[in-house]
Amino acid sequence: MPVPSVEPPLQPSPTVEPSAPEPSHLVLWENFDPAQREWLEGEMTAFQKPDLSITVEILHYASGDELIERIRGGEAEFDLAIGHAALVESLRAEGLIRPVGDVFEGGFLDGFAQPSVEGVSRGDAVWGVPFSAGLHLLLYYNEKLVEEPPQDTATMIIAAQELTSGERYGLAMNYRDPLWLVPWLSGFGGWLVDEEGQPTLDTAAMVEALRFLHELKFEYEVLPPEADYDLADKLFREGKAAMLVNGHWALAGYQEIEDLEWGVALLPTVTETGLAPSPLVAGQYFVIGSGVSGQELETARALVEYMTASQRQLEWIRQSDTLPTNKQALDDESVHSDPLWQVSVAQMLAGRGASLGSNPTMLLEAMREPLEAVMADLMAPTEAARQMQERAEEMLEFQKLDDPRPQD
Repeated sequence: MPVPSVEPPLQPSPTVEPSAPEPSHLVLWENFDPAQREWLEGEMTAFQKPDLSITVEILHYASGDELIERIRGGEAEFDLAIGHAALVESLRAEGLIRPVGDVFEGGFLDGFAQPSVEGVSRGDAVWGVPFSAGLHLLLYYNEKLVEEPPQDTATMIIAAQELTSGERYGLAMNYRDPLWLVPWLSGFGGWLVDEEGQPTLDTAAMVEALRFLHELKFEYEVLPPEADYDLADKLFREGKAAMLVNGHWALAGYQEIEDLEWGVALLPTVTETGLAPSPLVAGQYFVIGSGVSGQELETARALVEYMTASQRQLEWIRQSDTLPTNKQALDDESVHSDPLWQVSVAQMLAGRGASLGSNPTMLLEAMREPLEAVMADLMAPTEAARQMQERAEEMLEFQKLDDPRPQD
């Protein structure tokens, strides 16, 4: 007879019930207009839908100073924000955000356009994830007057002289505004700041850039005798300016003018140096609070990755006059198939961002009055460059004295 087994029969292992995901609640601050906010709310709904444990509360701030005061006073929760570089720098200086390199895997930031990353870099650290880019200047031209846009400044000057006649000017730009000086500064080999973020305005490159603009007006006489943004724009719209230096943001408006036949091109290479102008590039960035940790930090990382993916960025350009920063979005067929966007992308990629903490708004303001004096023929370029540097250093010192926070 078979011997019965003395071992007990095997029992099925008890079923382990999966634990519910740990809930994550994030507060995201924005300063969008109503239509943009509505779009953001829709994206956050889509982000939260697959995981009911995630909630994202969207709150609006009117200004960066207001937001920081509320956080300082304990009146506001803060996990994430989207804003311009000035907000990023203020939050960084307060110790309220963390370097994004500590949050995302290595190589993540390599997927973004370099000028946009420059705008939130300080030393070896990057403090925000680029969401949009813009502000860069382009060369617009009237196709009835200019058959081929000039590739260098010497050719531009010759064409502008030939096209200047009566009430028509060969070239127009807002030459009193320092933003329009920056590309030529870089084209002559200079820039606003050095690697430490200190002003570099009293340089040979600045003198040459000022001389160049002065000669366009007074020697070559291709610029209108008086010009601000509105007048330069009006001259081009009315066909009274053959070429115009204006921002990327103007593309949409010119497309709405039925009788204006126009094109857009890269800013011409500076003939004397062989260097391509690098316009200033600015944008908006996602930042993550320094106090976010654990599951909330993982969710914040996923949210930023979701919002900066190429699909979302391509949808965003329909809501704004900015470019995407994600390289996949910039390479998308919908961008490449539009010749105007193609040029704008190429010019943005040739531009530069001002490193975090360099305060480009302050630098441009320091440049304003000396530039105006040069363009009124009241000051020599050498003296203007010296005054720009002195004004920038004074503003920087005042900023330090006015700021009780420790300076790093």
